[in-house]
Amino acid sequence: MNGPRVSRACADKRDWELLLVDETIAQSYASDAPQRIRYLHHPGHVNRGMSRSRNLEIEAVLPASARLAIARAALDCRVRLLRKLATAAAREIWGR
Repeated sequence: MNGPRVSRACADKRDWELLLVDETIAQSYASDAPQRIRYLHHPGHVNRGMSRSRNLEIEAVLPASARLAIARAALDCRVRLLRKLATAAAREIWGR
């Protein structure tokens, strides 16, 4: 039931772009509306899975500085988690 409402809402938007990654039909859509639809592909048109395709889209949209900031934040989060796990493990093993 959301389809018609979404379609009407999107019809008023002028500033949008659709990114399609390594889909068979994507090239024809992109050639029909190159100003709105961008076709992206992995090297050799190899299927690299959903996560890598999402990353390819992110790389196409975000500048390198924004991607670096996201990567740093993710790394900081992982380091904090590993430190907590290491502390908990040490307490479990040595009772400290």
